[in-house]
Formats: sequence, structure tokens, C-alpha cells
Amino acid sequence: MSTLFENSLGNPHKQEDRNILGTSFYSPMALLYHWETNHSNHKHQFKSVIEQTASGDIMEDVHQDISYVDKENESPIFDSQPAITQKLTTETTVATSRTICQVCHTWLKINYSPIQDTSGNKCLGVNYLCHHFHTNQLESYYQCCGCDFTLTMELEEPVLPMLFLKQLEADRPMIRSMADIMQNKKEQPTVASTLSVLSTYIRDLLKGIRRNINTSNTKFMALVGMSEISQQLLEFIGFTLKDAMFIPPLLEADSVLEQRLKQINDELLVSLDQIKQDHGGAPIPINDGPLIKPANLNMIVGVNPTLESMYISYDDYINKAYAILGLTSGASDVLVNWTYQKLIDEHANTIDPYTAMDALTTIANHTNSNLLLTRVAYERSRGVIGRNDIGDAYAYFGVTEDVDDDKLLIGLYNVKCCDEPHEKNTHRDKLKIIAIARESITLLDFLKEGYMPNAKSIPDRIGVPAHLSGITQGIPVGLNNIGNTCYFNSLLQYYYTLLPFRHAMIHNEQFVEGEDSEPKKIGGINVDQSEIRRAKKFVELMKDLFINLQQTTEKAISPEYELAYMALLDEREEDRKHTEDTHTVKASSDIIHESLNSENIPVQKDIVGVKDPKLNTAHDTELDPLPSYEDIQHKTPDFIPEKKKECSVPVKERPSVDAMMFGKQQDVTECMGNVMYLVEAALKPLSKTTDGEQVDDLIRQLFYGKARQILSYCDNTTLKVMKKEMEEDFSHVIIDGCKNKDLYDGLDEYFFADKVENFQGGHEATREVTVKSFPPILQILVQRVQFNRATSNIYKSNEFIQFDKTIYMDRYADKNFDRLKHKRTEVANWRAECEQYQKEVEKYTKEYQMPIPDLLEATSEILMEYQRDFPPQEQAQISTALQLIKKEGDDKRKLIDGNIQKIKEIKHEIRTQYDDYKEKGYNLHAVFIHQGQASYGHYWIYIYDHIGEQWWKYNDSFVTKVNENEVFQDTTGSTANPYFLVYVDANRVNEYVETIATKEAESI
Repeated sequence: MSTLFENSLGNPHKQEDRNILGTSFYSPMALLYHWETNHSNHKHQFKSVIEQTASGDIMEDVHQDISYVDKENESPIFDSQPAITQKLTTETTVATSRTICQVCHTWLKINYSPIQDTSGNKCLGVNYLCHHFHTNQLESYYQCCGCDFTLTMELEEPVLPMLFLKQLEADRPMIRSMADIMQNKKEQPTVASTLSVLSTYIRDLLKGIRRNINTSNTKFMALVGMSEISQQLLEFIGFTLKDAMFIPPLLEADSVLEQRLKQINDELLVSLDQIKQDHGGAPIPINDGPLIKPANLNMIVGVNPTLESMYISYDDYINKAYAILGLTSGASDVLVNWTYQKLIDEHANTIDPYTAMDALTTIANHTNSNLLLTRVAYERSRGVIGRNDIGDAYAYFGVTEDVDDDKLLIGLYNVKCCDEPHEKNTHRDKLKIIAIARESITLLDFLKEGYMPNAKSIPDRIGVPAHLSGITQGIPVGLNNIGNTCYFNSLLQYYYTLLPFRHAMIHNEQFVEGEDSEPKKIGGINVDQSEIRRAKKFVELMKDLFINLQQTTEKAISPEYELAYMALLDEREEDRKHTEDTHTVKASSDIIHESLNSENIPVQKDIVGVKDPKLNTAHDTELDPLPSYEDIQHKTPDFIPEKKKECSVPVKERPSVDAMMFGKQQDVTECMGNVMYLVEAALKPLSKTTDGEQVDDLIRQLFYGKARQILSYCDNTTLKVMKKEMEEDFSHVIIDGCKNKDLYDGLDEYFFADKVENFQGGHEATREVTVKSFPPILQILVQRVQFNRATSNIYKSNEFIQFDKTIYMDRYADKNFDRLKHKRTEVANWRAECEQYQKEVEKYTKEYQMPIPDLLEATSEILMEYQRDFPPQEQAQISTALQLIKKEGDDKRKLIDGNIQKIKEIKHEIRTQYDDYKEKGYNLHAVFIHQGQASYGHYWIYIYDHIGEQWWKYNDSFVTKVNENEVFQDTTGSTANPYFLVYVDANRVNEYVETIATKEAESI
């Protein structure tokens, strides 16, 4: 439970809320939010101290609201802004507002010149919806560009140190409990009684009443007590202890000491008010004096409540978009539209137009506002683009922004038009964005004329970049993108760093099959001599590439087209399709449809392997393996309907190299499946089964582990708990790219108990997976391609998945399965508890356009704005309603913050649950990145040099050093995110990987 003064020393608000507005221009509400979060680890809650007259009437205290200064006789308050001072000195008055934060007692001082004849300092600028404040190097000075309304804002530390209040809280209870009062227990000092008495002492001094305080007085001992902190507080106020008496200070009117005591008293009253709020109806000894009310700063800075509220989204990505425009996420669509135009009109000195367009687009998509979506469409029609548009346009063509050849872009555009003619308008729009961003006359002329001047040949149209010379020793060599082959380049760079794999390719004559090799199977597929010869050719091409990577003097080289062709195009699939299409058979889509709707289809847990025939009994559900590399490329997701194939007898033709390169933006894992199959087909088997299945070779020794899958269920007939087990090989692990998950969460879902739905032959079925032997190279696929059943569309999940540089797999080891059962159960219970807290948070933050606490706060602000327009009797009713609204808002905010804190605590417990199991460690070696959408994009890879302790970014022909934080950065809001992770056994790193090649180079 948080204490009264805890927040002042360390924080209930999210750290991300701080200074989200990094702009130099603000709307009125954005300016307030900036100062409420400025230089603080919490959001300031500013209060006003309101004086009451002897008759009980309320009057505004000079400390908080408006104090007027005669400009003719006083020096300017804006000494640091001489140009503005001249403008202000033409006014007759300058007002000062002072408010205090209820959390940390920081004072906010605002100096401004009230706008005459307006309600709430509203902007008088022509065509201005509200003030549009600008600031310069002097961050505390603000001026509206529409009406020259100016103000300064300054934060001041409290006079009474918060540490004193914290020590007081540690020394005594906060209030006297109701139980103590009912039982007439002896009165003891409380925080509330001490602060109340100290306030009384100060108010007496301010009235000119000086009385010595007897420390042995019964009432003093009951309410204040003679402790170390009591003495420190009294002496800080100005009392002097002498002969067991506290002697009051001498006080002169209008002295510095008098102002100091007034401020201390205000700070004490704010603390008492907070105690009263926290403890409801408990008796709080507060003497008659100033009232503490929420500060009405909106009126001072000229907030128009119909245009913006204090609502702040819980989505930092959305908040950042509003902040770029100098707004908060409580801004109306009308204000967003107006502000955007105002900034564009001023952009030479204000904002980057590309960034402004990104912000407008993000807000429009978030709000789904017709006004803003129309504005975005209008801007695009004028050729206005954003930086996100530029990145997506390059990714659409499979290249990066550093490509320096317009001919390559035109070539990519032509191929896309050839392969996807119905999407020509999209292709043109993407190329137009790039042309505008590059200010390329060549591209603009091409889009206008339809051809590229001086293009003499197909190579000119495709425009493969020339090799760059002058490679620096110790820097890895890049691979030129010879089409949409960035994923293949990433894969080649990754395989090149695996020492056993690289050695086997370069010295393949020691490892490949001979001319008289026996027939064999790979993944159940028969491999004959012609297939082996094709595979050996592929391995030979890999050898040439790897040697070239080691010996070239160029910064980048190009893979052979034949190598790319063989890796990207599965000729086995092409052969099967050709054979099937030459016969009149039932349409494959019908067969698939029947299979997918069969009730006997078992639920699949994604593990690669071979099924145990002993498990195939009449009532047993088969334990299905995840597809192996060779199966991945043929798998059709069960949610994507196929079109029926026409029965015809086509002539098999090899696709053109250009169409294959540019038209097939294949998935990394599909490409990986082709490569692994070809390498395995070429390699001599180290072991085969009796039916010729190749079960041991270099590939399996590098990438494959052995898992045990356990199916537990209650038999429907006997009601006995049954258990089935099966061992199988796996080459990689698949985790879902879901929100609010880290890598361990995904792995836990993969290995730990998982319910099996629609299980035939039993109920309460669960499936668990353990690892009997781990592979040296652990590959983890983040499944980002998702299916929206509501729209029947495929989309890419861009959720951030946190992963560590070193992970430990002991919790998944078969040897630890039984002993960790209790820990797994605890984690499952914690996750269920965490989900409940998360649902409750989302209930109050996601179901409406704004979180419930912010909605209530905005309602309260509107009521306060119009309260004075009602008769006194109705004003009293509104005051009661405001109190109820505030209580409800505070309760819900505490509930949300409390649940968020509990979620953090539970996640910490989950993360540390297995800290004593850290024998089987894996170090991160490579991270594949995909930028773009589900149907297109660009790949690159980060690879770690374990010897030099340096991360390298391989982006086709460009290889550069990067800081480690770039690899692990939070990618929320970006379309560039990790797609495939590679870890290496921590105890065998030097045996298996070498990023900067030296060992193999010396042996060539």
C-alpha cells in the first residue's frame, strides 16, 4: 500500500508519461501537460489554496491565483526576454498564479497578462481556434503566434523538505483510528494531529500572536510529542528550544520570513487535505483556514474544453504522434486538423513536414475520423508523404533507402507490373513516393513517360548495382541484392558464420555422396541419383560463394543466379505440380476442404519428428509433429482457401530468372527448407534406417534436438487418467508474436501443458513437451503472420517480443520435468492471475474512446467550466456531483495503477521462477529482421561477433557495425521487427560459430 509521501520520492505514474512532448510548440492543454510531467517521475496534481473571510465567504488567495503588478512602477518580470518585455510593458497589469502539487509540493508559478474582455484568456487571433504557443531557447517562456498572449512558467521546490514529512510518517501513525476513539484510548501524536498543530502555530504567528510552547504540556504531548522529528520541524519553522520551551521567532510584516511561513503553512494544509482524501470520513483535526481546491489552470492558459481534454492515451505510440503536433491525445479531430495546417504553414521554423504527415496519418488511423482520413487523402493527392510512407515504399520493392540506383528501382517496378498487373496503381504509388523522397527527376520522368530514357537493355532496366571496391580487413563482405533476394542473402550470411557448415561446404568433397551412392529418403521423400547430382551442384555453388566471401577484395559480391534459383525454387514441388496437372483428378482444393473439415484431424503441437507407430490404436489420437524444413514450404495454412484448379495438361517450363527473382518474395523458412533439403540430399548419411531414411548427418547434428511429447487425458470409458508418449526430432521452435509477451512466455506456451481441444477418446486432454537432447544451434521462429477471421485477411503482427542475450533452457529439459512440476503449476496460476488483472485494466482503459478515469476527469472539467452559470442551489448539487465523480475517478485510477503494478510483480515472479536452473545456457548469435507487411517486405540480419564482442548488420551489400541496443530495442510501432532468432550453445560457441572468418580462410 502506498504511503502519503511515497510518490514524492519515487512514483505512481508511468515513467513513459514524462516529457512525452518534446516539441517547441504547444496547444494550451499540451502546455499544461508538459509542465505537469516536467522534471518529475510523476504527474503533478496542482492545487490552489483558497482563503476564506471571517464570514466564511471564499476569496482567492494571492499566492495562487491573480496578483496584479503596476507596470509603470515595477521592473518588468520578463527580464530575460527584452523583446517581449517591451510588448508586455504596454499592458497595465501582469498576473501571477501560484499552485502547489499535492504529491510532491512543487510549486508552479505562472506570470501572464490577462486578455481583457474574454472568458478564460481565450485566443483573439483571426482564424485561431485556440492559442498556439511557441517557445525558444528559454523553455519557461511561451507566446501565442495568433494574439501575442504571453506567459512564463516556473517550477519551485517546496520550502518544507518532503524528507521531513517522510520521517514524520515513519515516526507515528497517519491518523487516530476509529477503534481507538471508540475505546477512549490515550491520545497519541499522529501525522494529522502534528501537521494540524504546526499549522495553528504558524497562523498565530502570522496574526501577530507569539506564545511560547511548553514541551511538557499534556495537549502538546498528545498531539505533537517531543520526538526528534517534532523538534526538527519546529526549529525549521523558526522556533528555538530553550529550557523545555519552544520560543517563537520575531516576525515583521512583509518580511521574507513572513512569506516563508505562509508557504510552509500552505504546504502543511495540502498534506492535511491529502490525508483527509485518503482516509475518507476519519476525523482529521483541520482548523478553519484556507481551502484546498483543484487548480483551474485551464482558464489561465486559455484551454477550450470543446477542443481538447486532459485525456492521455495509454498507448505511447499514439501519444507520440499527438506530441509531434504539439497536442495531447485529448485533442479533438478539428483541433488536430487545424494544428497540422498551422504547423505546415510555419514549417520552415517549426516542424519537418515528413514527420508531421506521419503524425497526422497515425492519428487518423487511430481515431478513424472521417475528417482526418479525408485530410490525409487530400495531402497524398498533393504529393505529401511521410517518413513511414518512404520506408514502406522501399520495403515494398525489397530494397532499403540507401540504394543509390534509380535503374534498379525502375527494374523492380517493371517486374511487379508484369507479375501483378492488377496492382499497377499500387506499384505506381509506391514508386512515386520514392521519387518524391529522392527528388529524382529520372523516376518522375519515368512515371510520366512510362519508360526510362537511354535504357538500352534488360540489364539497364533491372539495374543491378555495381560492385564496390576497397574492402577493409576485418569487415564482413556484403551480398548484392540481385532481385527480391534479401531474405536469401540474410540466410547465406548466417550459414557462412556456422563453422561446421562452412567447413563442409568449402571441403565438400569429403562429405558429399559418391556417384554410386545408394537410394535414400529425406523426410520420407525418395532421393534418387538425379536429385543427388542436383544437390551436389548446389553445394558446389555454395563452396564457390563461401570461398569468394573469404578471398574477395570487394565490399560486396553477387551470389550466382543459379544458386539463388535452386534455393528459391523447389523443383520437387514443380515436378509434383506438373505430374498432377497432367491427370484428370479431383480438384485439390476439394480434397483439402474435406481434410480440414474431418472430425478426426488431431490438434497439432508444433514439433518436428517421426511418429511412433505403437501409438496408432483405435481410440488413440495421433501425436502430430511440426513440419520439418522440407515440409514447411508445402504447407498450406488451414485458414486460407485455395481456388479450384482447372484440369489441363500444361507444358512444364522453367520460370525465367527475372520472374523468379523479383516475383517470388518467399519466406525465410521456406527458403531455409529448400537449402537444408539440398544440403542433406548431397551429404553422405552417417546413419540410415532400414527403409533408407537418412537420420544422421551434419545438418541433423547442427540443428536437430530430440523431444519427448506427453499426451495425458481422462479416458471416456474407464475414466482413468491415460498417458501416451512419443519421441521425435525437432529443428526449430515456433512461438507466436503476440502482445505483452517475451521470449520465455512463448517458449513456455510451446513446451508446457497445453489443452487439446476436441480430443477423440478422452477429455481433459493436455499435451506437454520436454527436450531429451538439445541442438548446438537453437533456432526460434517468431510466427508473425496471423489470420483475422472477422475480415478473412492475413496480416502481420508487429508486437514487440522481448528476448535476452543469453537464455536458459533447463526448465524444458526432460531430466527436470518431474522436479519442476510444482514450479510450472505456479507459473500457470500466475499467468491466469495476470490475465485477470490485464482484463480488468483493459475494461477501464480500452472499452471506451478514453480510459474511464480520464473520461470522468474530462466530465468534471466541463462541469466546473459551466458551474458558475447555474443558480446557487444547482451549483451545490453540481459540487456534490463533482465530488462523486472525483472519488469514482480516483478509485478507478487507483484500481488501474494497482493492477498494472500487480502485473509487473507477477511477471517478475514468473521471470525469476527458474533462476536456480541455469546450466543449459544459449547465447544469441543472429537475429533476422523483417520490415513490411505480411505480403511484402525487406529482410536483413544482425550477427554477433562473439570474439570481438560486436554486432554487425548485414543489409544486402551494406555491412556495418551497430550498437547492441539497436538489436534489442523495443520495436513497438515499427514494421521492422525480429522474425527468426538463432542461439548457440553457450559452452560451445567457439566450436560452432565464427563471424569474422579466420580459421577456414587459413586452411584454404
